[in-house]
Amino acid sequence: MSKITVIKSTKSLVASKDPAKKPYPVVELVYKTEEGKTKSMKIFGFGAQQANSIVAGSAKQGDVLEVTFQQSDKGYWEFSSVVATGEVAAQAADVSVNK
Repeated sequence: MSKITVIKSTKSLVASKDPAKKPYPVVELVYKTEEGKTKSMKIFGFGAQQANSIVAGSAKQGDVLEVTFQQSDKGYWEFSSVVATGEVAAQAADVSVNK
């Protein structure tokens, strides 16, 4: 497990390629790793990622999350778990995308 610090969490609806289907929820999580690298990941709000999407979607800037990564069948990296720790980064005001 790794700890990440949330920089920004954005929820949106994305239209399906099939016009007969409803739009689906996506959370884009921008975060800072323990090594200080800024990364982002899209988390789909359905299927196996639904629980992770709910936690990530309710996270605020500076929140510390405990995550586990896995590679999907298609070779993409995704979260296998996202857990709110209740911690807030000591320098939450200093966390930004430009650093």
